[in-house]
Amino acid sequence: MPTFPSYPDVNATYTDSLTGVTYKYDGSTWLVQYTVDPVLVTPTPILTDVPVGPVTGTPSHTTVLLGDGTWGTYTTGGGTLDLSSTLTGFSSMTGTVTASDSILTALEKLNGNVNQVVFSASISYTHTQVSAQNTWAITHNLNKYPSVTVIDSFMNTVIGEIVYNNSNTLTITFTASFSGTAYLT
Repeated sequence: MPTFPSYPDVNATYTDSLTGVTYKYDGSTWLVQYTVDPVLVTPTPILTDVPVGPVTGTPSHTTVLLGDGTWGTYTTGGGTLDLSSTLTGFSSMTGTVTASDSILTALEKLNGNVNQVVFSASISYTHTQVSAQNTWAITHNLNKYPSVTVIDSFMNTVIGEIVYNNSNTLTITFTASFSGTAYLT
């Protein structure tokens, strides 16, 4: 049982540092307000205005404090929450998460959306031409026809004739030989 302040003000709150349970004083009795759900890591209303007696048992990440002062098993969707269960049937996809989605479908959509942004933002290639040449043959393996920016060794932008050989190679021809860098995105 937590040790409450001796003379609290009405509506004073107290959070037990061991259990994460928050209590509110109504002027005569300490009432359970909410517990911190470690699965969601946010205060989650579980019980409200329930008079408390001695708390028995040991809390864990799968339990909630019941009105009789004991710890009950946290359940969701009619089944017991088991954080050690293997995620089965997962298939990454893109889409908008809706309120009617199952947790698995929401995770699949979030994973697909994040991957789409990460992969599209990271598809680039930098080619460094060390020896001065007027023709640069570049193998980029991006599987696309990228835009190209060429900077010479003096940090000037240089324009050349770009020929896309296929979706993974290109050739740039310049009017003069020089060394520099080609940025493909």
